[in-house]
Amino acid sequence: MEFNGRVERVGWGQTRIRGKDTRPTYIPNSHFVQTAVTNQERITHRKFETTVKIRLQVRRC
Repeated sequence: MEFNGRVERVGWGQTRIRGKDTRPTYIPNSHFVQTAVTNQERITHRKFETTVKIRLQVRRC
């Protein structure tokens, strides 16, 4: 499972996060013991990759 959002509250048994859709999501704290968690706000460098296609037209004199 993947959760995205801002942590609003960490309780004894569960953590509440709020995503972009503004709905709260409650996650059992046992989930964090079994899973690697990445704090996206602490990442200082991000990688962005894309492909851009360019058409070249050459006029002949």
